[in-house]
Amino acid sequence: MKKLLKVADMSCQHCVKRVDGILNGFEGITDVSISLEEGQASFTASENVDMNAVTTALTEAGYPTSDITA
Repeated sequence: MKKLLKVADMSCQHCVKRVDGILNGFEGITDVSISLEEGQASFTASENVDMNAVTTALTEAGYPTSDITA
C-alpha cells in the first residue's frame, strides 16, 4: 500500500538521508521518496509493516510524523 507521511523537523539533506535510511531499514518498505521542501516521505509498505513502529522510529530520531494518507 502507498503511504504518505508528513515529516517534521527536516532541515537539510542530512535529515533527508537519515529519514531515508530509517524507512529503508524496515523490511517490506520500498520505493522511498523524501521531499525536504514539502516535508514529506512517500513509500510503498507491504501489509506486514508495523506503521506504529515506523512512526515511532522516525519520532525517536527527531522527526515527528503524521499520516497524510493510508
